[in-house]
Amino acid sequence: MLSNCGLPQYLVAKPNEGRAAAFHATFYFLLLGALGLGIAVAFRGALGAMLMAPNLARYIPGLAVAGLCERFVVIQDAIQVRHMRFQSLSLQRSLGELMYAVVTVGLAWRGFGGYAIVWGSIARSGSR
Repeated sequence: MLSNCGLPQYLVAKPNEGRAAAFHATFYFLLLGALGLGIAVAFRGALGAMLMAPNLARYIPGLAVAGLCERFVVIQDAIQVRHMRFQSLSLQRSLGELMYAVVTVGLAWRGFGGYAIVWGSIARSGSR
Protein backbone atom coordinates (compact mmCIF):
# COMPACT_ATOMS: atom_id res chain seq x y z
CA MET A 1 0.00 0.00 0.00
CA LEU A 2 2.92 2.34 0.62
CA SER A 3 3.93 2.05 -3.02
CA ASN A 4 0.43 2.90 -4.30
CA CYS A 5 1.12 6.67 -4.52
CA GLY A 6 -2.44 7.35 -5.71
CA LEU A 7 -1.71 6.28 -9.27
CA PRO A 8 -4.89 4.21 -9.80
CA GLN A 9 -6.95 7.09 -8.43
CA TYR A 10 -5.16 9.40 -10.84
CA LEU A 11 -6.25 7.22 -13.75
CA VAL A 12 -9.86 7.43 -12.56
CA ALA A 13 -9.83 11.16 -11.81
CA LYS A 14 -8.13 12.25 -15.05
CA PRO A 15 -9.93 10.43 -17.88
CA ASN A 16 -8.89 13.00 -20.50
CA GLU A 17 -5.16 12.75 -19.88
CA GLY A 18 -4.66 10.31 -22.75
CA ARG A 19 -2.83 7.06 -23.31
CA ALA A 20 0.62 8.40 -22.43
CA ALA A 21 -0.45 9.37 -18.92
CA ALA A 22 -2.16 6.00 -18.45
CA PHE A 23 0.97 4.22 -19.64
CA HIS A 24 3.25 6.14 -17.29
CA ALA A 25 0.91 5.73 -14.32
CA THR A 26 0.74 1.99 -15.02
CA PHE A 27 4.49 1.69 -15.47
CA TYR A 28 5.35 3.45 -12.23
CA PHE A 29 2.58 1.68 -10.31
CA LEU A 30 3.97 -1.71 -11.38
CA LEU A 31 7.59 -0.66 -10.84
CA LEU A 32 6.95 0.63 -7.32
CA GLY A 33 4.91 -2.46 -6.51
CA ALA A 34 7.65 -4.81 -7.73
CA LEU A 35 10.20 -2.86 -5.70
CA GLY A 36 8.09 -3.04 -2.54
CA LEU A 37 7.37 -6.73 -3.00
CA GLY A 38 11.05 -7.38 -3.72
CA ILE A 39 11.98 -5.74 -0.44
CA ALA A 40 9.40 -7.87 1.39
CA VAL A 41 10.83 -11.03 -0.18
CA ALA A 42 14.42 -10.00 0.57
CA PHE A 43 13.66 -9.31 4.23
CA ARG A 44 11.09 -12.05 4.76
CA GLY A 45 13.03 -13.68 7.60
CA ALA A 46 13.37 -10.44 9.53
CA LEU A 47 9.74 -9.59 8.82
CA GLY A 48 8.60 -12.95 10.21
CA ALA A 49 10.73 -12.47 13.33
CA MET A 50 9.43 -8.92 13.83
CA LEU A 51 5.82 -10.12 13.60
CA MET A 52 6.61 -13.15 15.79
CA ALA A 53 5.53 -15.46 12.97
CA PRO A 54 8.54 -17.71 12.29
CA ASN A 55 6.82 -19.63 9.46
CA LEU A 56 5.83 -16.48 7.59
CA ALA A 57 9.03 -16.44 5.53
CA ARG A 58 8.06 -19.52 3.53
CA TYR A 59 4.78 -17.95 2.35
CA ILE A 60 6.00 -14.48 1.38
CA PRO A 61 7.38 -15.36 -2.10
CA GLY A 62 4.03 -16.83 -3.19
CA LEU A 63 2.12 -13.94 -1.68
CA ALA A 64 4.46 -11.56 -3.51
CA VAL A 65 3.53 -13.24 -6.81
CA ALA A 66 -0.14 -12.82 -5.91
CA GLY A 67 0.52 -9.20 -4.97
CA LEU A 68 2.21 -8.48 -8.30
CA CYS A 69 -0.71 -10.06 -10.18
CA GLU A 70 -3.04 -7.92 -8.09
CA ARG A 71 -1.16 -4.79 -9.19
CA PHE A 72 -2.16 -5.52 -12.80
CA VAL A 73 -5.77 -6.02 -11.72
CA VAL A 74 -5.88 -2.71 -9.83
CA ILE A 75 -4.98 -0.81 -13.00
CA GLN A 76 -7.61 -2.71 -14.97
CA ASP A 77 -10.17 -1.91 -12.26
CA ALA A 78 -9.29 1.79 -12.34
CA ILE A 79 -9.77 1.92 -16.10
CA GLN A 80 -13.14 0.18 -15.81
CA VAL A 81 -14.25 2.62 -13.10
CA ARG A 82 -13.13 5.51 -15.31
CA HIS A 83 -15.37 4.21 -18.10
CA MET A 84 -18.17 3.45 -15.61
CA ARG A 85 -18.25 -0.28 -16.34
CA PHE A 86 -19.41 -1.18 -12.85
CA GLN A 87 -21.33 -4.31 -13.81
CA SER A 88 -18.30 -5.89 -15.48
CA LEU A 89 -16.04 -4.84 -12.61
CA SER A 90 -18.42 -6.26 -9.99
CA LEU A 91 -18.69 -9.55 -11.84
CA GLN A 92 -14.91 -9.87 -12.13
CA ARG A 93 -14.39 -9.08 -8.45
CA SER A 94 -17.12 -11.51 -7.38
CA LEU A 95 -15.71 -14.30 -9.50
CA GLY A 96 -12.23 -13.60 -8.12
CA GLU A 97 -13.47 -13.84 -4.54
CA LEU A 98 -15.38 -17.02 -5.35
CA MET A 99 -12.23 -18.48 -6.89
CA TYR A 100 -10.26 -17.53 -3.76
CA ALA A 101 -12.78 -19.23 -1.48
CA VAL A 102 -13.03 -22.41 -3.54
CA VAL A 103 -9.26 -22.82 -4.00
CA THR A 104 -8.36 -21.93 -0.42
CA VAL A 105 -10.96 -24.16 1.23
CA GLY A 106 -10.32 -26.98 -1.23
CA LEU A 107 -6.57 -26.94 -0.68
CA ALA A 108 -6.92 -26.56 3.09
CA TRP A 109 -9.21 -29.57 3.07
CA ARG A 110 -6.55 -31.49 1.12
CA GLY A 111 -3.93 -30.63 3.76
CA PHE A 112 -1.98 -27.79 2.11
CA GLY A 113 -1.91 -25.74 5.33
CA GLY A 114 -0.81 -22.13 4.91
CA TYR A 115 -0.07 -22.66 1.23
CA ALA A 116 -3.83 -22.89 0.65
CA ILE A 117 -4.03 -19.13 1.28
CA VAL A 118 -1.07 -18.48 -1.03
CA TRP A 119 -2.57 -20.48 -3.90
CA GLY A 120 -6.01 -19.01 -3.25
CA SER A 121 -4.55 -15.50 -3.50
CA ILE A 122 -2.78 -16.34 -6.75
CA ALA A 123 -5.98 -17.89 -8.13
CA ARG A 124 -8.01 -14.80 -7.20
CA SER A 125 -5.63 -12.39 -8.91
CA GLY A 126 -5.07 -14.66 -11.89
CA SER A 127 -8.75 -15.24 -12.48
CA ARG A 128 -9.51 -11.52 -12.52
